[in-house]
Amino acid sequence: MRPFFSVVIPTFNQSDQLLRCVQSVLNQSFKNFEIIIIDNNSSDNTEKIIRKLKNKIIYKKIHNKGVIAKSRNLGIKIAKGNWVSFLDSDDAWSRDKLKITYKKIKRNNFDVICNDEWIISKSKIRIWSYGPYQSNFYRNMLKFGNVMSTSASSVKRKFLKDNKITFNEKKE
Repeated sequence: MRPFFSVVIPTFNQSDQLLRCVQSVLNQSFKNFEIIIIDNNSSDNTEKIIRKLKNKIIYKKIHNKGVIAKSRNLGIKIAKGNWVSFLDSDDAWSRDKLKITYKKIKRNNFDVICNDEWIISKSKIRIWSYGPYQSNFYRNMLKFGNVMSTSASSVKRKFLKDNKITFNEKKE
């Protein structure tokens, strides 16, 4: 069965946080997903942690020369899911993230969906929303740059492929 979501996790020397990240995906209430971890040649315990998990994980180790876009683009290329969801290895999802996203997708004709995020620091929790929160929000976003978090974003894989959309790999 084809997974509904392909979860692409780029990582580099994040073994101390990677387990929490992957567990947040494995513990999802919605179970129709695959996990793709693209490791930028980590020198820590990353590979050892992945070998222990093995569950639903596709693992590739590459040299992206510090360009995280290469890791994300390889994850998209490998993805078999209908939708690609991105998660940075130092982030984690709430248990129902994929279930809620799936329900929204099924009720609407989206190509891209982005959820709010909880930003947790030592003393407080804030919620970041990604618009629209001002007039001309989307026009301004296109003109002045994207402010959406990759860890909060899911994109229809067919939309990426049909429109030849990739992350910019130019090192700036």
